[in-house]
Amino acid sequence: MKRSLFVLLVLMFVSVASASAGVWGQPEITSAATLVVPMVESGINAGTHPHDTLPVIYNQSGGTATVHWEIWSVDGVESENLFGEVTIPPLGTWSGSMRDLMASQSTAADRARMAQGPFYRGFMTFDVISESTTDGDTPFDADYPFSNNNILTGYIYYVRLAEGSSNGLPMLHIEAVDSDADTFLEGFYASNGIAGGNREEIDVSARGCAIARSQGQSGPCTADADGLVDRIRLRMFLQPPTGETRIIVFAWNTFDPEAGGPTALCTASGTCDTSYSYRRWDLSGNLIENRSITLPNVVNVIDPIGTGSGEAVIFDIPNVGNATQFYAFTFNSFTPASGSASWDAIFPASIIP
Repeated sequence: MKRSLFVLLVLMFVSVASASAGVWGQPEITSAATLVVPMVESGINAGTHPHDTLPVIYNQSGGTATVHWEIWSVDGVESENLFGEVTIPPLGTWSGSMRDLMASQSTAADRARMAQGPFYRGFMTFDVISESTTDGDTPFDADYPFSNNNILTGYIYYVRLAEGSSNGLPMLHIEAVDSDADTFLEGFYASNGIAGGNREEIDVSARGCAIARSQGQSGPCTADADGLVDRIRLRMFLQPPTGETRIIVFAWNTFDPEAGGPTALCTASGTCDTSYSYRRWDLSGNLIENRSITLPNVVNVIDPIGTGSGEAVIFDIPNVGNATQFYAFTFNSFTPASGSASWDAIFPASIIP
């Protein structure tokens, strides 16, 4: 399934956070001050694994945008050399390639940190900044020059060009929110008083707050009652002989960003469950998988067992420290026996707080 890259032209200059049009507390396609690619991957050997990730970001404003980008490991560890900044002209575009960045900028330490089986894997962030970050600061440093201009949109293209297949989905659009936003709606880059504390959160309490606001509830929001993601629902396509689905669960605790995923954090604290119920049903509603899984990383890649299209659900994942940002999707691939073109299809998950 081929997709064309396109540029959406918006002729209004968006200059402050209050000009954003999104619903804070859940990611949606709206101009934002931070963009997140919840998984980047490229094959270490392009001959055997031609996979690559192509991020594309758009400056929707009438002014120049300065953007800091950073690639993190699957455990949220900052890279040694996989960061930089780009200047995007008014209504302009920047695009990149995970494979090219690994080839041109990574150090041996980066490659070792990013290697996971036959792939380099991690995730990527883009932040609008107000001045240069050539000193190597990350969004968790107190003097990182956040800009509150909600002016970026972004898309991710996962490609296997040598095999004639590509697909994509929007990046996570993280807005800079107004100064009077509820405290449960802000703090993506940790609620510790740094400038980035005004980036919208997408953890359980923020998602619950967004639902409450959409239902007309006023007054301060409250923390999620049980501190758990009730369930993540995932649609998948697993048809023999060549159908394949991978489940991607992004779970970044931005209060402790280099500590890994919920399983690692719960193991360290001893205060929450380290494994989570996972069930999968076929299209007729028959239960075909019922097991426990772990989420040790920020970027977790889970392989279903067996075949059969349908739906999977992961239950009761801890929102450790009330600061774990969640997103999930399934990556479905198929190569027809007839030898015609391969295809990929990406299905975003439903996250029920």
